[in-house]
Amino acid sequence: MSFGIQRIQRELRVPAMENLIAVSTDGTANFQVPGDFLEIISLHTNDAVMHKKLIKADLQTILDFAQVPGSPRYYYREGTTISVGPYPPANTLVYMHYYVNANTLSADTDTNWITEIAPTLLIYAALSYSCDYFLDDRKEMFEASYQQIADQIQQMALQDELQNASVAAAYDSNPNYIGPFYGW
Repeated sequence: MSFGIQRIQRELRVPAMENLIAVSTDGTANFQVPGDFLEIISLHTNDAVMHKKLIKADLQTILDFAQVPGSPRYYYREGTTISVGPYPPANTLVYMHYYVNANTLSADTDTNWITEIAPTLLIYAALSYSCDYFLDDRKEMFEASYQQIADQIQQMALQDELQNASVAAAYDSNPNYIGPFYGW
C-alpha cells in the first residue's frame, strides 16, 4: 500500500491534495516548510503595500533581495526552508498554498485523502506493485485499471482548474521592470 501511495503522490495533482496555511513572519526572510509538504502551488502575502502572488526566483535573486526590508515579491525554496525577498516586517502573513503528502495507513481504520476520493486507485496501485513480488500475470490488467482511474481523476481536476480561466502573458512587458524575466 505504501508504494501505491508514493506513486499516486508522484503522479497526481488534484484539489484533494491541496492545503493553505498562513505563516506569520518573524522579521526575517526565512520560514520552514510544513511537515506534510509535497510541492508549492503558490505564495502570497497580506502586506497592505503589495498584496499579490510571490514569484518563484532563482537563488541569486533571493540572496540579493532577502537582504533588504520591504514588501515580499520573490521566494525560493532550499531544502526545508523558504526564503522571501525583500524580507517583510514581523507578523506579516505569508500564505502558502501547497500539495500535501498523504498520511500513512497503519491501522485498518486509517484514512487519507487518497482513500477518501479514490480508494480503487490505491487498490490498483497496490495490486500492480504486488504483481512484481508475486510474479502475477495480471499486472497489465491492474496497471490499465490504475491508469484509467488516475487519468479520470486528473482530468476532472484539470477541468475544474480551467473552467472560467483567463489567459495572461507569461512575461512583463514593462521596460523598466528589474527582476526575474517571468515578472507577472
